[in-house]
Amino acid sequence: MKIQNTNSLSTGHYAICLFLFSVLILLRNPTLHPDFWAEDGAFFYKGAYEFGLHSLLIPENGYLQTFARMAGIFSLGFDILYAPLVFYLIALAAQVSPIALLLSRRFDRLVPSLKLRLFISFCYVIVPNSWEVNLNVTNAQWHLSILAFLLIVCPEPKQVFLKVINSVVLIICGLSGPFSVFLSPIAAYELYEKRTGETLRKAILVCSTAAIQLIILLRTMEATRSTAPLGASVESFIQILGNNVFTGGILGGSGTTMIGAWLSTLNYCHVPVAIILITVAISRSPVIYREFIFFAFAIMIAGLIKPQASLTEPQWPLLEVFGASCNRYFLIPILAWLTTLIILSFKGNKAISYFSRSLIAVMLLLQPYNFLYVKYGHPDFRETVIEFHNAKPGTEVIFQENPPGWSFVLKK
Repeated sequence: MKIQNTNSLSTGHYAICLFLFSVLILLRNPTLHPDFWAEDGAFFYKGAYEFGLHSLLIPENGYLQTFARMAGIFSLGFDILYAPLVFYLIALAAQVSPIALLLSRRFDRLVPSLKLRLFISFCYVIVPNSWEVNLNVTNAQWHLSILAFLLIVCPEPKQVFLKVINSVVLIICGLSGPFSVFLSPIAAYELYEKRTGETLRKAILVCSTAAIQLIILLRTMEATRSTAPLGASVESFIQILGNNVFTGGILGGSGTTMIGAWLSTLNYCHVPVAIILITVAISRSPVIYREFIFFAFAIMIAGLIKPQASLTEPQWPLLEVFGASCNRYFLIPILAWLTTLIILSFKGNKAISYFSRSLIAVMLLLQPYNFLYVKYGHPDFRETVIEFHNAKPGTEVIFQENPPGWSFVLKK
């Protein structure tokens, strides 16, 4: 692809890149079939169906999830048969949105190398150990948190209507999950360093949404968050970081399977080395990288302090397993780790550079084996929709969804 400038894409090439990245995201789903996923149907579609706009005020898991609630309300404009497709496309838009911003001209000065931005975008799309956050509205909040981070650190557009859109997007992102709590220190730091009207506005928006989410979280946490014991230990901590971030984030499912019993031992070497590499990168990298590392670290710590891995069993041992059902907690830490390796490939000394490039090469070589996500069957959704349409008013109909075991009931 021919690039006009060293750090900018033409409008046509920009559109082509977004299209190609979108296709890659879609292709990771082995069935290419839109289905409701977990809370998509059970909470967000059902909530919109039963409560309409009022569902926007209903917290889930301890905080507001505005984006998912909005998706549910929007989907009511279509026949229920097409609601999973609507959710699917909305989730795709959310997943592509960080790439759309990173590749835009607003990052031309902040990250001047277009090749670097393209490669980071590619890693974002192919990242291992991330099946839980792919193409579902329930976990779109994790992609939106990355979008919010990028909006906070990048310059504002000059057009007033784009400034308004940015503010609206920041509000929606801030009220969709707890991430504004972790982004508030970054917004405050940006305000302290730059002291402009735009950084002030961003800081006010992010901190305000964080305050709202914190109030709701503190009031509902005991009733909505798991109270199961953590089962925390140093050994478990090392295995969680190794299996799901530092080693698993490079090798993926195929690589960790090949290593087998050696994985646990490897983690004792790899985790300390990774932490040292991150420390080196922090000392040699621009502010935006250090801010992203802080964001990833805050998310990781929060996920370990109050995870939702089980309602009854000790939780840290469950988080040790590569590809565990809570791998959403590891998406951003893995991206921070891969970004570290990319930076050190060019800014480290010769030994660190070669080592970092070797790990990236291993990830890329194993990617064909890690590309496809988990394959699920198709719930008999169409047949259930026909049953629902033919049912008498007041009849309750059960809709099955993925992953297996999830379902929801709608009253006609």
